[in-house]
Amino acid sequence: MRLALPLLLALASGPALADEPDVEGKRLAIESYQARDQVLQDIGWKLARGNAKFCTDRTASTGLRLHDVKAYGEPDVVRAALGLTRDFAVDTIPADSPAATDPAFRRNREVALIGDVDPSALPSSGRNDYKRSEKIADLLDSLSARGAPLAITFAGGQQAALPAVPICTSRFEIISGDAELAADGRRVVVEADFEGFDMAEDRFAAAISHELAHNILGHPAWLDAAGRTKRNIRQTELEADRLMPWLLANAGYDPSAAARFIEAYKPRSGSVLIFRGTHPKWKDRRDAVKTEIALIAPLLQAGGKADWSKRFVRRTPASGND
Repeated sequence: MRLALPLLLALASGPALADEPDVEGKRLAIESYQARDQVLQDIGWKLARGNAKFCTDRTASTGLRLHDVKAYGEPDVVRAALGLTRDFAVDTIPADSPAATDPAFRRNREVALIGDVDPSALPSSGRNDYKRSEKIADLLDSLSARGAPLAITFAGGQQAALPAVPICTSRFEIISGDAELAADGRRVVVEADFEGFDMAEDRFAAAISHELAHNILGHPAWLDAAGRTKRNIRQTELEADRLMPWLLANAGYDPSAAARFIEAYKPRSGSVLIFRGTHPKWKDRRDAVKTEIALIAPLLQAGGKADWSKRFVRRTPASGND
């Protein structure tokens, strides 16, 4: 599962009478979480899929996401809440992904087999086991990358096969805590209460595209090697800003949303949203983004794509995923 497990644990640990588990409460909490995660997955898919042609680090994906009852604090209550007999079920699926086009894949439908692997039979610590979820997410990725359709068997024996399509390599996860937004080279993580969930979609997409840009440009690896000095971090932040409108354009968003996001959520009292003391001044960030938008406009007007792989000028040394 590609979800942020601390939040799932919190969802599964609400108050309940010892002899009367709050099954309905768990179901509503999970559905509320999934609704928010759906927004993130839809945006993440558009960005990762729309820019796949230009990413050197890419993989193939069906969009299918599964969740594991053993990742929760009360697996039996969650199993009852979702009507499952096994451990795994379909989770949120990005719109326009291959999994979203097949009606067999509906949220919380029980999964018996992934290829010939029974995920519920894999060893588990019993509860709060996020590691098994990660192993299944890795399995889905590895099988999808082989080129053959991904075979899924549901409870009851119905089978379905999903083709995979290229995407830029990154997972998108909701977390609990105060990270707000972050990228670690292979994931984009968003804090569960991040204000972006209440933004217009294109502005939220701008925020997500900034973090995806860090992964695409290999910034986490470069900072690990070069050192996380204030100067280095500022360079990577500004470079990620500059790539934002390119990523947005290829995902079908107005690239100007990148500038509008920075203008609308500029830092106040030193820090707002993704802005930190190590980040450049918001006006410098906005102006840098507008310069890139001016380069993108004629490409789109000519009916082409915003090919940042050839036209985007790097300001930090090429590294990591670049």
